[in-house]
Amino acid sequence: MQKALMKLAKGYTAKETVNEYAEEDGKLVLKRRKVTAKHVPPDAAAAKLLVEKEGAADAMSEEELLSEHQRLKRLLDEK
Repeated sequence: MQKALMKLAKGYTAKETVNEYAEEDGKLVLKRRKVTAKHVPPDAAAAKLLVEKEGAADAMSEEELLSEHQRLKRLLDEK
């Protein structure tokens, strides 16, 4: 679950395949295959869950929040 949450927080690109078939001589024959890359943007709710899971964000000072933000950003950039 941690990996999935990280993937959502960071955003990702997924391949989407659409196949079109036609009937020829009573059989379905593949006529066209379209493969596209679909970009899923970063999810703020997933990023918030990661921060909450790491520790209590409400109890942090502004400096601690800034430091944690930078740490999480580096962590996301690595993966």
